[in-house]
Amino acid sequence: ITLCMETSGPHCSLALGVKAQIYESEQRLERRHNEQLLPLLEALFESAGLRPVDVDLVAFGCGPGSFTGVRIAAAACQAIALAAGARVLPIDSSWALAATACNTLEQPQTLVTCLPSRGQAFYVGGFDVMIKDAQIEPLQIYGDELTDEMPDWLSAFVENHKAHVVGVAPAWLTPDVQSRFVDGLTPRARFMLPAAHAAHTAGQSLAIEQALPRYIEGDSPWRKSSERAT
Repeated sequence: ITLCMETSGPHCSLALGVKAQIYESEQRLERRHNEQLLPLLEALFESAGLRPVDVDLVAFGCGPGSFTGVRIAAAACQAIALAAGARVLPIDSSWALAATACNTLEQPQTLVTCLPSRGQAFYVGGFDVMIKDAQIEPLQIYGDELTDEMPDWLSAFVENHKAHVVGVAPAWLTPDVQSRFVDGLTPRARFMLPAAHAAHTAGQSLAIEQALPRYIEGDSPWRKSSERAT
C-alpha cells in the first residue's frame, strides 16, 4: 500500500495505491494545507477502508515549491511512516508536474516545468520524455533553477524540441515560449504512484529521517524574491 502526497503549490493532491486500485483526493487549498491536509488524509483512508498504519510506503512532493506546503508534506510523511513502520520516498515536485503532463497531454516529447516561488521568481526545469517499463516517464535534463528572468537555455530548448511549458506561467516568458504554455496542469499524486512503487521494489526507498524538503540554490524562505540569487 503506497500513499503519495503533493502539496508544493496551492493544490493538495493525495493518492492511495492499493494493488491495482487508486483512491484520490484533489482540492485547491491555497494556504490552508495546515488546516486541511489531515482531514483530507483521514477521508482518503476511510474511502479505501484502510488506516494510516496499513501503509508500506509514503512518498511526497519534496519541492521545489511553497516553503510551507513542502514542509507540511514532509512532516505528514514522517508522522504516518513512523506510525506505520513504513519507508519514505521524497519525489521532486517538478518531476511530479512533468509526470502529470506526460500522462495528460497528447504525445508530449519534451517539457518545461514552471513552479512559483514568490513574486516573479520561479523554479524552471527541462525534461525529456521516455518510456520505461511500459510507463511514460519524464527524464530531467535541465535541473530546477530558481530565476526571475528567462534562463539562457529556455528559448532554444522550447524552439528546438517543440516543448510544452506547464505549471504557472511567469510574466517574463518571451512570446515564443508563452505560445507553448499549457494552462491548468498541477502536480497530481496519482502519477507519482508508479515511480514510488518501482523505487520501493528496487530497494531505493528511505528511512523516516530522510523525508526532507528539497531546496534550490539561492532559495530561502526568509528573503524577498528580489533579493534572491538566480
